[in-house]
Amino acid sequence: MASGHQQPPEGQAALWNGLAGQAWVDSRDLLEGMFKPFEDLLVEAVQARGARQVLDVGCGTGSTTLAVARRLGTQGHCVGIDISAPMLAAARARAEAEHVAASFIEANEALIGLTSDAERARLRVVRLISPKEGMLDASRSAD
Repeated sequence: MASGHQQPPEGQAALWNGLAGQAWVDSRDLLEGMFKPFEDLLVEAVQARGARQVLDVGCGTGSTTLAVARRLGTQGHCVGIDISAPMLAAARARAEAEHVAASFIEANEALIGLTSDAERARLRVVRLISPKEGMLDASRSAD
């Protein structure tokens, strides 16, 4: 996935708020099906670590955010952050339709310092905040 050329943050915003973001929304069922095994691992990690507050960086259409929020129930909270307004709109609509308590924030995680170069790809980082261990990195790297 890594390349020698990375788009500036403005280019990423334009990409994911345009055709790429809408294409992901339109193909959501297929893409979420492909990523389901990784989602399951992340949800298991949340449970195993006893996390109560989870930040899903690059949450896209919210599948993992919602799965974690369902698992946490009323004992915790999950927030998804993404740069794509179309993808977040789909995530919010799904949360409302499924009555899942999750929050979604539109922001460029690179500009606010949440990601490193190694963490930019979808599903490569979920931050877990555990009452026992502080901030944990439960990354699943494809490297």
